[in-house]
Amino acid sequence: MALPDFIIIGAQKSGTSWLGSCLRQRDDVFVHRGEIHYFNDDRNYNRGPGWYETHFSEARDDVLVGEKTPNYLPNCVSVGQPERIKDLLPDVKLVAIVRDPVERAISSYRHLRQRGRVSARMSIDSALHQMMNDGHWAIGFGYYYRHVLDYHRVFDPQRLLVLGYEADITQAPDAALASVEAHLGLDPGFDYKNLDRKVNVSSYSRALLLANRCLKSPRFRDLATRADRALKLPALDDRPSRATVDRLAALYETENERLFDLIGKRFEWTTASGSST
Repeated sequence: MALPDFIIIGAQKSGTSWLGSCLRQRDDVFVHRGEIHYFNDDRNYNRGPGWYETHFSEARDDVLVGEKTPNYLPNCVSVGQPERIKDLLPDVKLVAIVRDPVERAISSYRHLRQRGRVSARMSIDSALHQMMNDGHWAIGFGYYYRHVLDYHRVFDPQRLLVLGYEADITQAPDAALASVEAHLGLDPGFDYKNLDRKVNVSSYSRALLLANRCLKSPRFRDLATRADRALKLPALDDRPSRATVDRLAALYETENERLFDLIGKRFEWTTASGSST
């Protein structure tokens, strides 16, 4: 069996599922479907590398092997995800996609609300302000500078490719995939299909929110989500107020600037003034 040659480490809600889907189109790449959560979940990590390796048992010997778990980017475990990865996979290559942290936080809120993990009775503004006040992980995941720096301290920075969701994945997917190919040592020029197809998009109706409030079992919630999509009910369009967006932007401003200096590139992200960086 094999272990990964590369890992897509994050961030959440930033196009990692899209990238994994594109790479699976290639005959010379194997990407495990789903998220393994080995390095960030103590329960899985304690099962040992043999358990981790079983997830790649279907990979041929002549292909590049990878996995995708967006929760690897934020360094949340006590031992440290970068250290755990380096210990098992010292030569692994890493790919991160970072999204405007304001929009990523809003997207995470919507996902949590869809799953019934945030009260549907609260307005989006009240919920986001409470999450900011509480230091909720959905807010902390957007502090990209400190997360990327943790990886730079453990790995040669050249092993980590950082892409921007808006600038690379959304606006220039061909160029983004070419960068990934070069980073991973793949033959260039592959004809990827469905580059404009969105993967893992959070969309939900008021009916689904009500169902998730009433249904306690994750299995029934999954059934409700599938039914909601099949019925194609009007999606709930909720956007926070300008004041909430400004507070989120101010929260991330310094961190964003440090990230841009660290990786040597800038992204046009939301600022508290309403303009872009």
